[in-house]
Amino acid sequence: MSFWTRLLGNGDKKYSLNDGVMFDTWYIVLPAILTVIGLIAIYSSSIYVSVEKFGTETHYMLRQLGYCVISIFIFMVLLNVSTKRWYDWGRWKIVLFVAVLSLLVVFVGRDINGAKRWLSLGFCNIQPSEFMKLSLILFVSGYIQRHHDEINSVWCNILVAIPIAIFLFILMLQRDMGTMVIIGAILMVTLFIAGMQWKVIFTAGVLSLIGVLLLIQDPYRMGKITSFYNPFESRTGTGFQLCMSLIAIAKGGLWGQGLGNSEIKLSYIPEPHTDFIMSIVSEECGFIAVLVVFILELMLIVRGFMMGFEALSSKTDRNYFHGFCAIGISTWFGVQCIINMGVICALFPTKGLTMPFISYGGTSLISSVMAVCILLRISYERKCSYFNRIRKAQMRYKQVNKRSHEGGRQVAGNDNKILNS
Repeated sequence: MSFWTRLLGNGDKKYSLNDGVMFDTWYIVLPAILTVIGLIAIYSSSIYVSVEKFGTETHYMLRQLGYCVISIFIFMVLLNVSTKRWYDWGRWKIVLFVAVLSLLVVFVGRDINGAKRWLSLGFCNIQPSEFMKLSLILFVSGYIQRHHDEINSVWCNILVAIPIAIFLFILMLQRDMGTMVIIGAILMVTLFIAGMQWKVIFTAGVLSLIGVLLLIQDPYRMGKITSFYNPFESRTGTGFQLCMSLIAIAKGGLWGQGLGNSEIKLSYIPEPHTDFIMSIVSEECGFIAVLVVFILELMLIVRGFMMGFEALSSKTDRNYFHGFCAIGISTWFGVQCIINMGVICALFPTKGLTMPFISYGGTSLISSVMAVCILLRISYERKCSYFNRIRKAQMRYKQVNKRSHEGGRQVAGNDNKILNS
């Protein structure tokens, strides 16, 4: 099999009963490894901040561990939810629920570090915009499944634009430019692969750009946008975090200074366990550790794209909802990883986006686990569908063979071909 066939998905993929499990175990192994790495990184990077604020070294690590337990429970529950349920919920129910939660943030949300994006539940804060990504993926994937033959009609374009416009408007009210960029990337990739006309995609891109330009009119935000060109010119202002991040990366070199030996985390980077956690990983464990994390994330992303293209190109079990869900989730993880890594290297302006499974944040972890759970369920259902087709072909083969013995006829060739496939 050629490299491009493997990368873009084999539409005639065959499975073996010798696999042992009915789902792709990499969707469990890779997130589990990344989460463990994240717990270690959160503990190491947050020691100073945790002691300063709460008098204990393990506050943030234990909270993240609690989020992991909640995520495992959610994972075990949602793994039993079929993609047909997600398809039904994704029409309007999930979109409407997330939109209401996000609107509540605008009016009664909690302000943290100058950003009003969280709802306080007393014992924890949730960030509804994290669930916007998954809800829009479900909505758009289901919409393409229902209207893939008329995806370029004017009415279809209007209907798919309504929830997108609502979410983007809410994000503008929250001034959450990072999530707007992620959602824009997911939509551009998904609708392009679905075959939507270039003029529609271009128009959506222009409108998104106008929204971003409106958001950066604030002098502080404009300072963040411009400071990444040369952060050392504004090292005492908006470029401070980027300067400290670059120094941390330089100090870490190839192998790092040793786990726990970061100096930059000692109040030089505010909240070092969140968006800039990879800077601390680089300083303590070096470029090699960052490369390992990036490769693990890349493996998860590539497998998602492969499964998505397999679902779209399959001749016997084509499913647009499966395909675009997998592609949308993979695009989400991929763009977020690229932006997070680019921010710490001063290649992109500071966006406030986490590294999936690594950065501290309960809502980010839970939404990522939910997305992986959907990928697992898709892999499970596609394997089940494959073996069901084989069993039906075997039954037909036996029935035809039995009739041929009774009537003296030969076995039909079509069923024999199905069985051999």
